[in-house]
Amino acid sequence: FTRAASCQDGPDPSNTSAPRPSRRQIGVPFHTRSLSDLTQFTDFGLAQPVLRALDEAGYTAPTPIQAQAIPPAMEGRDLCGIAQTGTGKTAAFALPILHRLSLENRRAPRRGCRVLVLSPTRELANQIAESFSDYGRHLPYTNTVVFGGVTISSGGTVTANGGDGGSGSG
Repeated sequence: FTRAASCQDGPDPSNTSAPRPSRRQIGVPFHTRSLSDLTQFTDFGLAQPVLRALDEAGYTAPTPIQAQAIPPAMEGRDLCGIAQTGTGKTAAFALPILHRLSLENRRAPRRGCRVLVLSPTRELANQIAESFSDYGRHLPYTNTVVFGGVTISSGGTVTANGGDGGSGSG
C-alpha cells in the first residue's frame, strides 16, 4: 500500500485560489507529465549533483511512493507519505530537499539550520542522516544528528556555527 497526499490543515490543496508560491519563485520546473510518465529520477528535474549521487548508488527508477511524493515536494507543497518499510520514503522527501538546497546560494544562519528532520528513534535519525549524506555527497552542505538525552556538546558545534541539515530524535 502506497499513498502520498497533502497534509495541510485547512482548505483543500487542490483549491487554486489559496495563496501558494509560484513555481518560478521556488525555482522548480513545472511537471506536466502524469505519474506513469515519471519512470526515471531524471524525469523529476533534480539537480545534477543529486542525480549523479543516485546514479553512482545504482538508483534509476523511482519507487511508487517516490513517484507520487517527489513532484508535489518539488513544488514546495506539504505532503504525507504512507508506505511499507524499505520502499524509499526517505528518498521521497530527501531528494527534493537536497534539490532545493542546491538552488539556494546561501549559508545556514548562525545558531540555526536550513532543514530539520525529526524522527521518533535514534536509529531512524541515523538512517535519515546517512541517506542525506549519500544523496547529497556532491553538494557542499553539512549534516548532523542530534539526540535527546545526551549532552549538548555532542551536537552543539554544528548548531552553534550553523548547519545545512540535521535529523534528530527526542
